[in-house]
Amino acid sequence: YRVLKWITQLDDTFYPNHDCRDPRLAEFFQKRDVRIAMSVAMDRQTIVDLAYDGLAVAKNGGPAIVSPEHHEKSSFQYAEYDPDKANELLDALGYTERGAEGYRLWDDGSGDTISFIIDMWFTGSAQDAAGMAVQYLADVGLKASLNIMQSTLYNERANSNQHDAQWEYGTSKLNNFFVPEHVYVAEVRGRNCFGGWTLWNLNRDDPNGHEPPEGHFLWTLWELWEKAKVEVDDKQRLAYFHQMMDIWADEVPAIGITGDKVGPIICKNGFMNMGEGFPFANNIHHDVLLGSPTFFWDDPAAHSG
Repeated sequence: YRVLKWITQLDDTFYPNHDCRDPRLAEFFQKRDVRIAMSVAMDRQTIVDLAYDGLAVAKNGGPAIVSPEHHEKSSFQYAEYDPDKANELLDALGYTERGAEGYRLWDDGSGDTISFIIDMWFTGSAQDAAGMAVQYLADVGLKASLNIMQSTLYNERANSNQHDAQWEYGTSKLNNFFVPEHVYVAEVRGRNCFGGWTLWNLNRDDPNGHEPPEGHFLWTLWELWEKAKVEVDDKQRLAYFHQMMDIWADEVPAIGITGDKVGPIICKNGFMNMGEGFPFANNIHHDVLLGSPTFFWDDPAAHSG
């Protein structure tokens, strides 16, 4: 047999909740420069190298590089490791005071530490990656901690908007028009940087949901996505989607850390038409876009039994 390296749509994404229950955190996460600061505070390549043995791409929250909808700007803008810039941005916003442990304090005179909890249910390498991200946040004075739980509890908290932030996958998709729910347009509770706004979008009667503020960029994302979904011209549909990704790149609603993770495929010798680098995801195999009729044996008689 041989081992092939296929490309999955798995990633690591840090989702700060823009509409979380804590009003100070909500205001904090809604500040674009805060999100940019947290993004450039991350040493993505070191995370890839140490947590995944180099078998992923250090990137921000744009579609997968192997995706037909790949968007360079949303994948790599604000993905450079620059802790000095992160500190400058946070200082410029007025979060200059620090406590005895070196963490930044709220700018309201309370003396309270800026701190938040990141919910996650993954373990293994994803937990290692998240732990490294927590340390990078600490390096620029932001106190974060991981709350690792069983997936049922994770979903319960997400469904009622109880999370400060989440660590999940969901941004590095291979084919965004074959996905029934999108993090880009607030359609996924469990991968949710928009908190109550997502719950409102999914169900206007949800008691934990809230309508986004007038003029918020989420309204523009929704408008573009509605146009893209019904557009019959391939080029124009992609143009609408890339306009969405331009907004995502500039606003950094969620912070991508890794993407295009390698999925190892064990392939029996003699099984043909299996190459390196194939995309690997539920929505493009199972005889849908990458079908088993394309595969064959080099010597069919040897495998007829």
